[in-house]
Parts: sequence; C-alpha cells; structure tokens
Amino acid sequence: MKKKGEDQMKKLGFGMFILLALVLALNLSFSPCVKSATAAEKEVKIGALMGLTGPGSDAMGRVADGIKGAADWVNEKGGLNIKGEKYLIKLIGEDYQMSADGTKAAATKLVFDHGVKFMVGLPIPPFKAAASTVTEPNKVLRMDVTGQGGPDDISPKWPYTFVTSLDFELQATGLDHFLKAYPGVKKVGLICPEDPGIIFVMQNVKKLAAAHGLTVVAEETYPFGTSDFYPTLTKIFTAKPDALVSGAAFPPWLGGILKQGRELGFKGPMLVLSQGADPYVVLGIAGKDFTTDFMAISYALKDPEMTPMIKEVGKIIKSKFGVDITYDQLSGFEAMWILTQAIEKAQSLDPTVVKNSLEKMTKIETPNGLGKMGGLKTFGINHALVRPFPVVRIMNGIVKHVSWFTPELP
Repeated sequence: MKKKGEDQMKKLGFGMFILLALVLALNLSFSPCVKSATAAEKEVKIGALMGLTGPGSDAMGRVADGIKGAADWVNEKGGLNIKGEKYLIKLIGEDYQMSADGTKAAATKLVFDHGVKFMVGLPIPPFKAAASTVTEPNKVLRMDVTGQGGPDDISPKWPYTFVTSLDFELQATGLDHFLKAYPGVKKVGLICPEDPGIIFVMQNVKKLAAAHGLTVVAEETYPFGTSDFYPTLTKIFTAKPDALVSGAAFPPWLGGILKQGRELGFKGPMLVLSQGADPYVVLGIAGKDFTTDFMAISYALKDPEMTPMIKEVGKIIKSKFGVDITYDQLSGFEAMWILTQAIEKAQSLDPTVVKNSLEKMTKIETPNGLGKMGGLKTFGINHALVRPFPVVRIMNGIVKHVSWFTPELP
C-alpha cells in the first residue's frame, strides 16, 4: 500500500510539473519578448522591375542581384525601423523582358496583383515611361537605377519617380577629365543606341563639345540588341575623328564597339560620357590587345582607392552570388539602399509621405560617400541623387582608377 501511495504521489507530482510547464508556456506566449519577435515579422513589400530576358539582360540580371543583395543585407541588419517597429523587406520581382510592353505588364502585375507601393529598377528611358503610366496614377514611389536626364527620367510630370543619378549631371566634368588625359583631341565622333532619352542627352554632349573647342564630325545610332557595329563605325571613321564618344554604357555593347573599332584600324581614345561602363566587362569582351585608351565615368572596383562601403558591397555580392562585383550589382544595391533610407527617414509606409521627405533629404548614404537630392532648378523637381563619381581608364588591358569628382546639379 505504501509503495502504491508513493507511486500515486509521483504521478501527481509529474502531473503538477506538466501543468506548471503549460502555465509557464502560456505566460511566455504573451511576454514582451515574443511580442517583439512577432513585430519583427512585419513586412514592407518592395517591387523590383528586373530585366532578366531580352537584349541587354546579362547586365540587368546583375542589377537584379544587387537589388536582392541589398534587401537581404537590410533584413539581416534587422530590417526597417518605423515608429519603433521592425519591418522586413519582402522583395517581389517581375521580369520586364527588356521591352516597353514587358515593362508595363510587369509594373501592372506588381501594382495590382501584389499591391506594392514602392519599386526599384529601370535604367532605360522607354521602359521608364512605360512603367510610369502604371506607377504614377497609383502613387507608387519608384527609385530608378540611373538615367540619362531626359523627360522620361526626371520631370514634374512624374512626381513619384526618383533616379539614383543622371548622365546629364556628369557630362561636363567628365569631359574635362577626358580632355585633360587627351589634350590632342579636336574632332569627335558620337555613337549611341536608337533611344530617345540617350539621343536627348547626346545633344547636350554636342553643346559641351563646342564649348570645349571640339568639332563633332559624325553622329550615328544603332538599334537595341546590335552586335555587328562594323557598318555604323565605318560611317563614323570616314569622317576621321580623333576620338569616339559613346552616349550609352552597356558594357557588352561597349566591348563590341571597342573591339570592332580597333579591328577597323581606329587608334584614338574611346570616351564614355555615361555611367555604367564596367571596365572589366569591356576588357573581357574586347580583349587585352584591343582595350587601350578607354576612359569612362565608372568604377575600377578592384582598385584600393574604392570606398570602404564599395568594398563591403563587394563582399556581400561575393558571399551571396559567388561572383566578383560589377557596376551593375553596385547600382542595384545602391537603389534599394537609398529607397530603404528614404522610408526610414519618413517614418512612414505611405509613398506620398516618403516622397515629400525624400525630396528634402540633404544627407543620403551611398556606396560612393554622402549624397543628397538635387535637380530642382535644372529639371523643376528635386528627384535626382547627387554624390561622388569615379573616373576609370584602361591602358594596354590594365584597369586604373583615375579620380573622384562630385558633380553639381542645382
């Protein structure tokens, strides 16, 4: 009997232990610690317009990786802090297929199917205009990855569209750097794709060339997706330019233009007055024998003169995607990072509130250093990022950082 009683007491004690454990678990489920974890699971949806297929999609796929890398980096740091609550980024990507129709379809899906109020992506003007027909009426704030400076990039008619940087703001100072390196250049030939935005800013290049005492002896365009540049270059070289100036910076096209130009016997410098000309990609396509006297507003990302943050972004890209960073990934990373800073600064998920706050931001962290929003006097709207830019030069297949400069964009 005694043993039986002891067994019952043991069972009762075990039962009490289970009961106490359940009570403790219930108490913990309502504790501040678990409540904080739940708060950390709140999300802000950000749409990404990603050019994953179509002409030029190799470069745009790398931009998409940069966007993804930045979203992961922000989330790993705890997400966005808005009014004391943590929000993780829920990145939703759609392929715009490197076409205007594809862009409109992708933007429509992001806005109406996924309900996004913020977007990143889009470097090319015709695609920007297509997206804006969807994003602007629905007050979706978009942070575009670079632009030229035409009306489809930045304009009061697009109050919810921002751009990380514009070729227009870089051309004057960029041309100064180029002519310092090549003082003997007097005649230039211009080449760019058949893109209204790029053609628009190339007209500014013509004005700057005249102001610098240069003569434009030839102007030619080529269709998107071109790989055979020989006919276009032959027309330009007939005018005997001292230098070839490109108004677009897609590295695969630049590599083809440089290689084929050298094969046709052109020995003068090639200058790129548009951001994004990744020198390592150009070198890989044109080859060491043909890649010399090439100068661009771009990054020598392996050079020790790069900023600590650029080096940090390089580590992030390497760890996540197993590749060395290029300009494309860096530009995608920057656009996402700036958008998240804008949301945190505004302390709001209302795109109109974020827009109004972003227009007034005078201190924005970028991989290149501190930046600010500019363009009010120039374009009628304060929607373009102004920050330091690097100049790069390739001589005999060796990539070298030249200098940093900060443009002015009142």
